[in-house]
Amino acid sequence: MVLSTLPSATAGHPPAWGLDKSHREPVARVPMQAVLPRQHPEPLDFSPVQKGLPQADRTMSRWLLAALALWAVSGGDSLPACNYPPRLLCSSWKIAMACQVEKQCTNFYRRPQAADPVSLSLYYESLCPACRGFLVTQLFPTWVMLSDIMNITLVPYGNAQEKNVSGKWQFECQHGEPECKGNMIECLQVYAPTTQLAEITACVTGDLGNKLMHHNAQLTDALNPPHNYVPWILVNGKHTDALQERAQSALFKMVCEMYTGEKPDACKDGGAESQFL
Repeated sequence: MVLSTLPSATAGHPPAWGLDKSHREPVARVPMQAVLPRQHPEPLDFSPVQKGLPQADRTMSRWLLAALALWAVSGGDSLPACNYPPRLLCSSWKIAMACQVEKQCTNFYRRPQAADPVSLSLYYESLCPACRGFLVTQLFPTWVMLSDIMNITLVPYGNAQEKNVSGKWQFECQHGEPECKGNMIECLQVYAPTTQLAEITACVTGDLGNKLMHHNAQLTDALNPPHNYVPWILVNGKHTDALQERAQSALFKMVCEMYTGEKPDACKDGGAESQFL
């Protein structure tokens, strides 16, 4: 997820949160042309990139830390059962057992497979006050705390309409031309997060931005059930009124409860959790 895709509240458009359905932007139904077959959004992988040493160096570091720990426990003397240099600690199961480093030896120890992350897809508009309220007060802080156990798909399009004019798609957005440009900019930053500002400006007026917006139109049109307002939220590929209202009011708690693997520390910390109730 690209943090720069999160729209900020502006004067005249204060964030709207809570469950008041009057804040949702209703759909004006107009048939869409050249609709592609239904397709499901590709979840974006919001797992943090590992930093630090290469894998080989990290493995050696674990060996060295294990050896130092054993050395400290013995008061500086080698333990008779583990008289091996660090590079040999994982060379055999017998040595790993003797030195009590089985869990550090990935060639012997297999950790339980992690559970699937909770998947959330947000269909929204760049200038929709309720969309911005959800992004700022629920989605962003929840992602900051729980990015390891959730995947997020952002689809900026919402209640826009498109038509094909001489082979090129033209878009009409609920909040006018500025919203169409905002949708396209956010769309580009979702699909190409490393794109520079000058490239984004060129894409907005070029073919790439036009194709990406058309792709988002197809994803939005393929929703089942069809969206009736924005923000429109899918949790693990499903939309219900109950999931929508829970996500808009207590997303952090919902993600913690729905994740079936070992809960991260943030979920176990009642103080952190209470911020998002």
